[in-house]
Amino acid sequence: MRNAVLILMLLATTSFSQSGSDELKSGARVRADKPTVYLEYVCQDKNKVYLRMYNNTIWHISVVADDLYYPSKTPIKLRNGINTYAAPNDKEISLQYRIEKWALPSENVEVPKVAYSDNGFSGWIASQDSILFSVPTEYLRKDLQIFVRFNYEWEVTKKGHTINDPEHRVSFRGLDLSDIKPSACKNH
Repeated sequence: MRNAVLILMLLATTSFSQSGSDELKSGARVRADKPTVYLEYVCQDKNKVYLRMYNNTIWHISVVADDLYYPSKTPIKLRNGINTYAAPNDKEISLQYRIEKWALPSENVEVPKVAYSDNGFSGWIASQDSILFSVPTEYLRKDLQIFVRFNYEWEVTKKGHTINDPEHRVSFRGLDLSDIKPSACKNH
């Protein structure tokens, strides 16, 4: 009898934790047909490819930019109690990104060097919002990809430091441009 009770408790605990996990997964994503955080092609000109970084979660996310963007039109309150502003979604942001090889290990690919500012500023992308940024066309060859690091709001302390959580990043491959019909930039 004791074994039967133990088995029932174990099954109940397992089914509860699975349904709780599914609820968290489905409840965190705003649009079920899109990834939680993603980069999307906007347009391009001779020298730049413009991308938009989307936050498709119920939380605000932090990115690093070369410039400080505040105050914007969108005030937000973080889970740690801090009131701040989201980065503007209607103008280009100087977002910090990295470049890495997107090729077989045996292929010799030269990765361009990107100059980064020593001083980065936290920029916030509000829940269900996006920001616009650009990347030089040469950084999106078929054998390269760019990626942007980000943190969820619960990973940032009241002093603005990030907790030692795993790194979150979102990428866009140059190879993906071959599937896109280039569109000229008018209004980003």
